[in-house]
Amino acid sequence: MPLLILDHGTNNRVEVDPFVMEQSSGTIVFTGSNNTIAIGAQSSLVNASISLGNNCSFSAAFGCRLAAIEVMATSNGHVVIGTESNFTWHTRLFLHEAGRIQIGSGCLLASDTMMTVSDMHSLIDCKTGMRINPAADIIVEDKVWLAYSVIILKGSTIGYGSAVGIGSIVSRAIPPYSLAVGRPAAVIRSEVTWDAGLL
Repeated sequence: MPLLILDHGTNNRVEVDPFVMEQSSGTIVFTGSNNTIAIGAQSSLVNASISLGNNCSFSAAFGCRLAAIEVMATSNGHVVIGTESNFTWHTRLFLHEAGRIQIGSGCLLASDTMMTVSDMHSLIDCKTGMRINPAADIIVEDKVWLAYSVIILKGSTIGYGSAVGIGSIVSRAIPPYSLAVGRPAAVIRSEVTWDAGLL
């Protein structure tokens, strides 16, 4: 069954290769207006769930495998995925506030991974009444491997060629060519990278 598109707004655009549309499955819901979906040739979506509010965008470049991807963006939320990135099963990308999640090319995201640009609720300084936890963008550079059940929190950057171990929580910058593990994730080895094959 091809992708199902439900449009409850106006001026929403879908730019998906016809073969990708026919061979993929899942639902795209526009709850508002002025949104864009763009998915490149030779990509696939399996059981996808993408919901965009107002002035949001989702783009995946050539050759991406987006298995069970779940995207929720309410307003001015943007997701950009580079070429030939592979989501093995159920990655959640949450943009409850304005922000950007950028995932590079050649990345591998294992099952049950999650990224969120905000805490989803406000933390307030009792003396000033001011909010102290604003939203912040997430950047995952090219050729990053996120193992099973990794969580990436707002404001995080993961550098080129790095790997993040099972169940880790990333809340800061991880340098390129690093192995990071833990809750919160910390670099335990530098000048390393990874390969999808068992060499």
